[in-house]
Amino acid sequence: MSDLAFGTLVPAATAGTVIISTTDIRTKTGNLILVNSVYHSALFILSGTVNRTYNITLPKNKVVTIRNAANASMAVNNFSENAHGGGSHKFDASGHASFNVGGTLEVGANQPPGVYTGTFIVDIKYN
Repeated sequence: MSDLAFGTLVPAATAGTVIISTTDIRTKTGNLILVNSVYHSALFILSGTVNRTYNITLPKNKVVTIRNAANASMAVNNFSENAHGGGSHKFDASGHASFNVGGTLEVGANQPPGVYTGTFIVDIKYN
């Protein structure tokens, strides 16, 4: 497993976004600067009954707030996952499955510096 990481960035005088795809591609909107750093989608690894199906529910409110030590905040939204199989997914012949989750970081104009952290919940429902 790995966490969703947007990497290091330099905010601008106007708002922008940083997008991490489920295939670990980082893009931006606005004038912020993406610094060469570690970034990646979140990786979830599951084990279950061979060929049993499951459904994935990403954050229910679709927005998660992350904060730095000074309590400045940014929103993460537009969560996406890349599990295959449409709405219902299936464990493989060895009882394993994995998927990635990407999202969009909303960076405010002149966003305060710091390390921002937070959590989001992904629900897995076994069918």
